[in-house]
Amino acid sequence: FMHIQTPTFKQNVLSAICNGAQVYKDIFIDFEYQVFSKSFTKNSFYIISATKSNFLHLTGVNTQLSADQFFDKALNKSLTENDFDFTKKGQTEKMVKSSVRRKVRFLSSLDKIFGKSSLVEESFNKNQFLVLSLFQKTLLHWDL
Repeated sequence: FMHIQTPTFKQNVLSAICNGAQVYKDIFIDFEYQVFSKSFTKNSFYIISATKSNFLHLTGVNTQLSADQFFDKALNKSLTENDFDFTKKGQTEKMVKSSVRRKVRFLSSLDKIFGKSSLVEESFNKNQFLVLSLFQKTLLHWDL
């Protein structure tokens, strides 16, 4: 009789981060996407790009590593459980874990970000709760 040990939450997060780093690299690193829509009013198109340093934010974890170091270690699968934790100022560990759980769930499906149901917010203001227009039938032009 063999006992199979269930992975811990942190082990699952580590696995999702490392796998997500590869998807992120394949989709975003060294690529720019040009997004067009007849619904845009300010510009006729927008360029979407991402860097290694943007990846850490998508995970929700806390680390002492730089954002670039975190991504590199995740990509080459040398990231360890000791490289991150679930502490954030003003949040309980339970709150942070809940946020991390929601975020890492989507890391493996980043390649589906440009789909038929994509919503584009033209006047996005970070951390501000403004009622802004969302455009549903966005036409995408992939500038690869």
